[in-house]
Amino acid sequence: MLYPNPWVRAELQGAHVSTSPPKCDAIYSQYPLNPADHEIRLVSLHPGRNAEPIVCELNKVSLDNCPKYEALSYVWGENTSDRRISVDGHEVFIGISLWDALRYLRDSYRPRELWIDALSIDQANMRERSHQVQQMGLIYKSAACVLAWLGEASDDSDIALETMLALSKDTPFNRSTILFAPSQNTHAWELQISRRFKALKKLMHRSWWRRIWCVQEIALCKEAVIVCGRMTLPWRVFCLFADSFKKHLECCGRDGLQVSLGSSHDRTIHSIYKLIDNRTRAIGKRSLLWATRSFSNGLCSDERDKIYGLLALAEAEIKLRPDYTLPVSVVYQQSTWAIIESEQTLDIFLYSTYIKQGPGLPSWVPDWRNDLREHGSLLKSTLGFKSCGQMRPTLRIVGTGMLGIGGLYVDDINWLSNSHELLQSVKSTEKLAKIFNVCFLEWEKIAGTVHRPHLSSTYTGMTASGLAQIVEGRSYARDAKNTQAVSYVFRKWRDWLLDATGCAREEPWNESIDQVLAPLLTFAKGRVFFRTRSGYIGLGPLRTLIGDRVTVLAGGRTPFILRSNAKVVIDRGRTHAIHSLIGYAYVDGIMKGEAVDDIGTGDKEWKDVYLC
Repeated sequence: MLYPNPWVRAELQGAHVSTSPPKCDAIYSQYPLNPADHEIRLVSLHPGRNAEPIVCELNKVSLDNCPKYEALSYVWGENTSDRRISVDGHEVFIGISLWDALRYLRDSYRPRELWIDALSIDQANMRERSHQVQQMGLIYKSAACVLAWLGEASDDSDIALETMLALSKDTPFNRSTILFAPSQNTHAWELQISRRFKALKKLMHRSWWRRIWCVQEIALCKEAVIVCGRMTLPWRVFCLFADSFKKHLECCGRDGLQVSLGSSHDRTIHSIYKLIDNRTRAIGKRSLLWATRSFSNGLCSDERDKIYGLLALAEAEIKLRPDYTLPVSVVYQQSTWAIIESEQTLDIFLYSTYIKQGPGLPSWVPDWRNDLREHGSLLKSTLGFKSCGQMRPTLRIVGTGMLGIGGLYVDDINWLSNSHELLQSVKSTEKLAKIFNVCFLEWEKIAGTVHRPHLSSTYTGMTASGLAQIVEGRSYARDAKNTQAVSYVFRKWRDWLLDATGCAREEPWNESIDQVLAPLLTFAKGRVFFRTRSGYIGLGPLRTLIGDRVTVLAGGRTPFILRSNAKVVIDRGRTHAIHSLIGYAYVDGIMKGEAVDDIGTGDKEWKDVYLC
């Protein structure tokens, strides 16, 4: 059921003060925290009603003693702190979002014990803040309940919560539904449905759903309750609603009953469903790389929280501790190092290929301020490869922002495709297929004019399995039957194309295009075809230039493109060249560790590679 809060909201006019929040040293100094004892401060919210002032007091407790309290999950909102409350007899100013939450959450008769980050932590004390964030996971695990404050009631939010409750029972969308007050007037019924969907859309677009901290706060807690104005809804009921609503989305789409559901709403529903799905599948057992990528669109007031706000979700112990005295660039470097050390792969380097780096970040560090979700398939497309063989990453930090890692220089790039630019601005699949004909003829011509001793003597042009693995390394590498089927279709298309007397055909080849060409076209956009001096061919990032080096790095599933920046570093008494990481590449003939197998022959040897 829906649970009303202890008191019905009155229209209150809070005290507005144009001032910065005063220092609270006098308050927090009374309750110093001992990190070794897992101590926290609880906020005892005094009872009150209507326009009475908000009064609180702090209490120090140890989580080891299993204190009873609720934890508040909310959006901080704007930096303006102009709402007055009393804490231990001292006047303190807080933001309107927290002020509203405290008004609604206080009981009329009894104190309420809460953990609230803005009040429980001395935010001006970076050392304390860092330690408290470090044990944030334990704080939310220990809470009796997490209160997810969405804000005041508005935009029919009460109707939205009522709809969630009804649909959690798998209520059908038809004219006999009691909840929707069926009418003989079809138009009136559809207007009522439309109003409810619009209310759901408004509620799910509230900032809380995108707040990065809410992921671990909900994922780790024992129990959670959604609070919006004076209405509440248990999180478990919301989960039932999400399952039911997903079914209705599919069903209503077929029956023509999907009303007022735009594409943006559909994306919102699925992003929220992903959060629920993650919780039900024990999100805490995921890697930090997965979490930071999946929730890279999360909102936070401090850019360091793109990492710190998800630390508690990491599956394994990770060598990273929150430290708010460090600049954002250093935090991102430390997190990249820690993820590599923990996972023993260079998978995190994949996200440096397409993402624009912010100022102060080395080329090997992803900029977590960007939304990386659209690149989620990068890792999946490389799972079948192991260009480094069994070599694991051995890292060294040399100077500011410089990473040393074992690597093998394979070859330098001496030719780049001129036709790849044609692929970048075309959206129509049909037009893209025609242009791909032109591009492939160019690639085939180059591929067939070089001698490649590392491949079979019967090899001509680009292999079907090679191109297939570019697109989906995981399935094709592990399923020989599927690879053969794709290779057969690919050869038919290739023979058809090359039978055009050297000229690109005007019409696209439609036979089984979804099986081979469609994914190839998708992958080719954003990539450039290249050839190396000794005859290797492959696809690399658009930023690739002639003279860049194909390099295998320890722990890398794929080879990487590196670029010399004309600087050197002295390490262990020797001078070494410094390179920038351009991105990962598919290089036919070295995706399974073949280059590593050649170590010891000729000038092939494992060396320290330095990235900046």
